[in-house]
Amino acid sequence: MLKAIIAENNWVAAYLAVGKATHDESWVPLLTEIFSNLDNPNPARYKDLLFQRWIVAITMVACLQVLGASYYNLDQIKQRELSCLDEWQAATRILEVSLMDQMLNAIEANPSVAKRAWQIHSDTIVPVLRSEWGSLAVIKEDVVNRQLDLPKVQTRLKELIHRQQELEQLFRSLL
Repeated sequence: MLKAIIAENNWVAAYLAVGKATHDESWVPLLTEIFSNLDNPNPARYKDLLFQRWIVAITMVACLQVLGASYYNLDQIKQRELSCLDEWQAATRILEVSLMDQMLNAIEANPSVAKRAWQIHSDTIVPVLRSEWGSLAVIKEDVVNRQLDLPKVQTRLKELIHRQQELEQLFRSLL
């Protein structure tokens, strides 16, 4: 049940990230990955499909949480862990999309910085994203199989948000 809630909340996180994007190019790779199993993938329809999937996801999460509390002893501690995981997942998706947005803003404002912007992306941003996705995978496993160290994760989440601001500033400095 916990894995199902986590999977559904991934859709919610993707929806939140895409909603904050200003450039289509910053979210299309994310949705291309998510919708890779479609028979006829069409990026022009991704936002509509994501909205539909978001509605299903929030409904499923609500149902699963009620069922979990009623029949599977999903207690408030585990629900707080899920909530913390949801925040981390959303922050990581938003980080991914917002940094791509910032990079595209810098290139749009000054095309001569494109090479430097891509260098920052590949040398700095990609390793940070890999690290965050790795941390997220560990947190998911902890929520499912063990008890999450909430204070530690909440501190790391604040650090992630602060790191996002620092990385966005890197691209703004190119303007």
